[in-house]
Amino acid sequence: MSFHLYPPIAVSTSLPAGISTEAKQDAIILAIQSVGALTPVDFIDAPTGPLINLSVNAIPSGGFLELIASTAADIKRIQVVDDIGAFMAIYVGAASSEVLLFGLGLGGSLVDVNIPVGSRVSIASLSGANITSGNMFINFLG
Repeated sequence: MSFHLYPPIAVSTSLPAGISTEAKQDAIILAIQSVGALTPVDFIDAPTGPLINLSVNAIPSGGFLELIASTAADIKRIQVVDDIGAFMAIYVGAASSEVLLFGLGLGGSLVDVNIPVGSRVSIASLSGANITSGNMFINFLG
């Protein structure tokens, strides 16, 4: 039995031209984040803050749970995450003059909106019953 030893293979430690390095990727990520980045502009005025515990603050059917009495800035996007599994909708407008903005997807939504500063934002159940259990977290971005 004989063994053949091959000469070692030369390995280059430099990257071919045009290959992205981690430093270049970080710079690109920062540039993308600075263009059109949305930041939180408001928080829910509900007693529990941005996390709504629906056993404490029920979402009524045939009525509205006020989320924000008056927005602090223009809102460009709303992100909702929930574990409720019921149909709900976000409304804008003064009490008794609410206008449907959008229906929430089950489990949550990320929706581009155009809500001007000073607007009242509320939520209602579309399921035909009050929603009295589960949790919901809402980010208002602008």
